[in-house]
Amino acid sequence: MLRLRRAEQVDNPEKALIDMIDRTQARITFSPQGDILWANKNFCAVMDYDLDDIKGKHHSMFCDPEYAASPEYAEFWERLRGGESFSGHFPRLARSGRIVWILATYAPVYHEDGTLSGVVKLARDITANKIAEEKIGQALQALAEHDLATRLDLPQDSDFAVLVKPFNAAMTELQSAMRRTAKTVDYLNDEVSEDSNLAIASAEQAQKERDQCAATSQTIAQTSLSLTATAQQIRENANRIEHGVGIAQNCSQSMVSATDAVRSMQERAQAMAEINLMIESVSFQTTLLALNAGVEAARAGEAGGGFSVVASEIRALANRSAQASQDIATKIAEMTSQVSGIVEHISASTEHIETLYANLEIINKGVSKAATETEAQCQKLDFCEKDVQALAESLANKADMASRQSQNSKKRLEQLRLVGDDLRGWSVKDAPVTLSASVA
Repeated sequence: MLRLRRAEQVDNPEKALIDMIDRTQARITFSPQGDILWANKNFCAVMDYDLDDIKGKHHSMFCDPEYAASPEYAEFWERLRGGESFSGHFPRLARSGRIVWILATYAPVYHEDGTLSGVVKLARDITANKIAEEKIGQALQALAEHDLATRLDLPQDSDFAVLVKPFNAAMTELQSAMRRTAKTVDYLNDEVSEDSNLAIASAEQAQKERDQCAATSQTIAQTSLSLTATAQQIRENANRIEHGVGIAQNCSQSMVSATDAVRSMQERAQAMAEINLMIESVSFQTTLLALNAGVEAARAGEAGGGFSVVASEIRALANRSAQASQDIATKIAEMTSQVSGIVEHISASTEHIETLYANLEIINKGVSKAATETEAQCQKLDFCEKDVQALAESLANKADMASRQSQNSKKRLEQLRLVGDDLRGWSVKDAPVTLSASVA
C-alpha cells in the first residue's frame, strides 16, 4: 500500500519513483469516485487521447457502455473504495473505438492518516499479445479441424512473434507430408485392393480346382473299383479257363488212352481172326477126314457101319464148326470195321481236343496277362487317387490361405480407407489462409 503525506497530491509522488514508472508504464490516477485526475504520456498514447481530453472525465469513458452501466462495474469501484486491489487483463476503448487490451493493476492510494486519497492504475498495452493469442488459438482450432492451410501473421511487437516462422514452416512441411502420405495411402490402397482381388480370384480358382480334383478323385475311385471288379472277374474267368484247360488236357489224355485201348482191341480182333482161320482150316480138315471115313465105311460094308455113324457125326461137327467159324469171322469183320471207325472218330476228337487245349492255353495266358495288367492299372489308379487327394488337400490349404489373405487384405483396405478418410478430412489446399483477430 502506497501512503503519501496529506500535503502531497496523489499525482506528485517522489520524483525518482515516478520517473521510473512513467518511463515503463502507462499511469493514470482517479478520484475515489472514478474521475480522471491525471494520466502520463504513455497512457495517453495508448488510448489515443491528450490529457486535456480526458482530465475530469469518468473512467467509464474507456469501457464498453454495456459494462459501464452494469452492476458489476459499480461493484468494481465500490470494492476499490473499500481498499481492494485488482490486477488482470482488461479490455478498454481507445478514442477511435478500437479495443485496447491492457495488463493493469488498480490500487487505492491513502493519505498518511489512512484516509482514501484516490486510485492509481499502472498498465501495459498487451493488445499485440492478445491479437497473437487469438490468432494462435484460431490456428490451433483450424489445425484441430484438419485445416493445414492456416498460416500465422502476428504483430511484430507481440511476445509471440518468434513463433510465426517456425509455425508456418511446420505447417508447410506438415501439408507436404500429408500430400505425400495421401498419395502413398492411395497407392497402397490400389495395391492392397489389387492384392485382395488377386487373393479372391486365387481362392476361387483354388476352390474350383479343389472341386475338380475331388470330382476327379471320385471318378478315379469309381473307375478303380470298377477295374478291381473287372480284374477279379477276369481272374475268375482265367481260373475257369485254366480249369477248362485241365479238363481238356485230361480229355486229351483219356482219348489217347481210349485210342490205345481200341487199337489193342483191334489187334486182338486181328489175332482172333487169325485163330478163326485156323479153326476154319481144322474144320476143313475134319470134313475131309469125315469124307474119307465115310468112303472107308462104305468099303467095309456092314463091318464099317459103326465107323460110318462116327464119320457122319464128325462131318456134322465139322459143318457146325465151319458155320461157327464163318459167323465168328463175320462178327470179327464187323467189329474190326466198327473199331476202325471208332479209332478214326477218337483220333479226330483227339486232334480237336488238342487244338482246343492249345487255344485254351493261349486264351488262358491272354486272360491271365489281362488280369495282371488290370490289377496293375488298379494299383496305378490307387496311386493316382492318393496323388489327386494330396493335390486336393494342397489346393484346400491354398484356398484357405488365399481366403485368409483376402480377409487380411479387406481389413487392410478398411484401415487404409479410414486413414484415407482422415487424410481427406485435412485441408491441404495450396493457398495459405491468414487469420484475422477480433480483439483489436
